[in-house]
Amino acid sequence: MLRFLAFIALLGLFTGLPSHATSLPSARKFGHGNPQCVNYREDFSDPSVLTQIDSASTASMWINEEYPFSTATIEDGKLVLRLQLFNNYTNGLGKNEGSGATVSWNPWITTGRMCFNLKAAQGKGVVTAFVWSSWTDGQPVDDNLIWEWVDTLQSNYYAFGVDDPKPQVYVQVTDFATNYHTYCVERCQSFVSWTLDGVETYRLTLASVGNDLTKFPYRPGKGVFNIWDGGAGDAVISKWANGPTNWTDPNNPAYAMYVDWVETRCGCADDVASTAAASATGTSGISAVAAATGTAAAATGARPTTSASRSTSTTSARPGAAATGTTSASAGASSAQTGGVGRSFGVSALGLVGTLLVAALWL
Repeated sequence: MLRFLAFIALLGLFTGLPSHATSLPSARKFGHGNPQCVNYREDFSDPSVLTQIDSASTASMWINEEYPFSTATIEDGKLVLRLQLFNNYTNGLGKNEGSGATVSWNPWITTGRMCFNLKAAQGKGVVTAFVWSSWTDGQPVDDNLIWEWVDTLQSNYYAFGVDDPKPQVYVQVTDFATNYHTYCVERCQSFVSWTLDGVETYRLTLASVGNDLTKFPYRPGKGVFNIWDGGAGDAVISKWANGPTNWTDPNNPAYAMYVDWVETRCGCADDVASTAAASATGTSGISAVAAATGTAAAATGARPTTSASRSTSTTSARPGAAATGTTSASAGASSAQTGGVGRSFGVSALGLVGTLLVAALWL
């Protein structure tokens, strides 16, 4: 079913009509192919490094994923992603909804670190996001490591597509939309770490989840920047995004996020230990960790029923987070389904009609 929904959304994306924040389930790959990770720094001095998805190749480094492509540009040495209202568009909830932007770094990272210097967009309802997004072919769920900026700065993760609200951490930064800060996500065989201006804000370890890989985001993926209109969502999403989004200005302002530079480092120190374990067990990578600890990734991506204790400072009011800090059981409340992962792909009403007809014939 999720692959069908992804098929529907992707066809709608290519109808030539603007896409809006009706988000995909976590089922869409980013970029073009899976080129190998490279140690890399990008200062965005050359606008030609940004390639539209329809003309991308495995040699592409930065890929503009989302129509209208005009909302992602490189200007004055910055990667700029904008949220803008086109043609006074109104969504199915009767709200004006802006079209956002999604830009991915194309190389495929197994373990390593990705750091970036960023100034978030400012405005109620506007969501700035960075997602280290992973997937496995044949499975409709993924791993996500997330920084998000709404009215607060938050970090979070998904393992096998499950949004556990307990590690959703507020980081007390008040000037993230007026000044640049340096953010990092590091994923290694035994831990994941989020840092802000060189200070670690949260750490997840494989041991803290009982060496259970269904609760640990271990799969390779790509770094993705995204801006989307959370204020145009339903009541839960809009409240989380501090909406509604203000589209009343007659000058129709474009909300924008700016990325000054990005650095990536491939591999981690504990990869050596993993390689040794692989030699002993005949496995490789995280699979070696699984073999050494007697665990294995669930092929179905089943939702965990319990959560291991973690040393988190506070929980957020992000969609999917129940007031008690436990996983929400409400259908559609998970931000993996409602757009909290930072994705804003979708289809317009006309695009959806045409897409459904094509899908009916295809099926």
